[in-house]
Amino acid sequence: MVYIKKWAEFQAQSIALYEASPARTRYVIRVRPSDEWLVLKVTDDVKTLKFKTRSSIILNRFEIFNRDMMAAIVGAELPSRIAAQKQKEQELAAAAEEAAKRAVTAAGAATVAVKEASGQAAAGSGGQGANTGGGAGGGGGGGGKKKKKKGKK
Repeated sequence: MVYIKKWAEFQAQSIALYEASPARTRYVIRVRPSDEWLVLKVTDDVKTLKFKTRSSIILNRFEIFNRDMMAAIVGAELPSRIAAQKQKEQELAAAAEEAAKRAVTAAGAATVAVKEASGQAAAGSGGQGANTGGGAGGGGGGGGKKKKKKGKK
């Protein structure tokens, strides 16, 4: 039995193995706290997949893998696939929103260009947003002297 080195490869092959023969496939988790080993084994008596790790980073992935295996056993859609689908939808929505913002910005720039050409530019109009940030105040920053620390030198 050969151990698979890459987690993503082990996860994909394990779920595919289970989906190929769900009645015969077994999933075994072995933990050896004294040696700090986690061994995962998925087998259908013909093919055996094993993954071995000492890394604590793998625990998050292990939890997701367990959810996927349990969903496959129950016959539900895999949570990782659902999450990937939601992420794609969010990315598409964000891209559409960004495209809409660009269109609005382009339309606004065209309007400003038309106003400037006709002499209605807002330079010095004193409307909203005029004289923002003026006055004697600074914008934060730490101007001034620093205090000396008392104590041993």
